[in-house]
Amino acid sequence: GIVYRDQGRWAEALACFEAYVALRQADEAYDSVGRGLNNVGEILLFQGHLAEAIAAFQAALEKMTTRVYRIDTHLYLGLAYQAMGKLNQAKEAFTNALATAVAINRHEILPHAHYRLGSILAQLGEKTAALSQYKLAAQSVETAMAPLRYEGLRMSLVGKWQQIYETLV
Repeated sequence: GIVYRDQGRWAEALACFEAYVALRQADEAYDSVGRGLNNVGEILLFQGHLAEAIAAFQAALEKMTTRVYRIDTHLYLGLAYQAMGKLNQAKEAFTNALATAVAINRHEILPHAHYRLGSILAQLGEKTAALSQYKLAAQSVETAMAPLRYEGLRMSLVGKWQQIYETLV
């Protein structure tokens, strides 16, 4: 499913993820069901089926028993709400993603969570709060880069998060 997703072969990816969900459901492996539903929602989001994606993300959150992937689900849920113009729901989803990432020390996703929350705050007209989130996103990138000695790796990381710096400028 992931290979098909990365190739843009949505129908095949969706079929794989749905089969995975059914298999894990039969095994009563509910956390895995949640991860599969997150993947289903991601494909639906990419296809522009926003209401169906939101339903899949909400179902994923209900099934997940661990917090690691809940962050990703909250981020995708926020993107779907944002695309629908439901900014307050998007803000709540991004806030939940950030709070969970902080709670479980999932530092690699902090730049993304801060950036997404900042984008919604900006859309809601909360410019000062948005700027604060963008600065925290950049700070998270800088913190991740601090121990890196190889310049090529540092530049790769900055390139990955270039959008944060562009927004700050």
